[in-house]
Amino acid sequence: MQILLVDDDRELVDLLAFALRRSGLRPLPGYDVPMALELFEENRSDLVVLDVNLGASNGLDVLKSLRVRSTVPVIMLTASDAEEDKVRGLNLGADDYLAKPFSHRELIARIQAQLRGASLQLQTRPALQTRFEVGPLVLDVATHAVTKRGQPVSLTVTEFRLLHTLILNAGTVVPFMVRFCMAREDAAWLQPPGRCQAGQGSRAQGRLAPAARR
Repeated sequence: MQILLVDDDRELVDLLAFALRRSGLRPLPGYDVPMALELFEENRSDLVVLDVNLGASNGLDVLKSLRVRSTVPVIMLTASDAEEDKVRGLNLGADDYLAKPFSHRELIARIQAQLRGASLQLQTRPALQTRFEVGPLVLDVATHAVTKRGQPVSLTVTEFRLLHTLILNAGTVVPFMVRFCMAREDAAWLQPPGRCQAGQGSRAQGRLAPAARR
């Protein structure tokens, strides 16, 4: 099981990574937001351990970005034991909270409990649809491929996510770009919708619009 560790305290991350390896888990150390988001994109994380205070960044903003596209279990770390902070994180989608200082044994126990819960949910959850056909367009989530009349369509990761989201929400109004209007694939997730640049996503629109009109 791969565990993404997100904290700007390198010493703490390295200590946690050592403890996780001894417990048979595979840690992915993320020392800042861009690095953590890149690791999340490129690797299949089974759980995320995320600090609330990430220096110049806010862990709750990272949590919101993760929840836009994933239901991966998230355990928040905080130096504050304030009830309001915990309630905010849980309302934003955190699965558990752990106040510093904490023991490695407690963190690992909480990680294992979350992984057991996620495994049970997968066993009882109906199989997810991975292939979608809309007119001449075919989107395959499993292979991350899109074809139009049998011909491959080249899309960026962001364009693929946006197309997938629009297909899933066919017939409903989707909030502007659903925070997918990202000039980059990493920390730009944290940009508020008002900062999205006009024309982002236009490449995909130009390639797919003719099919949508049919």
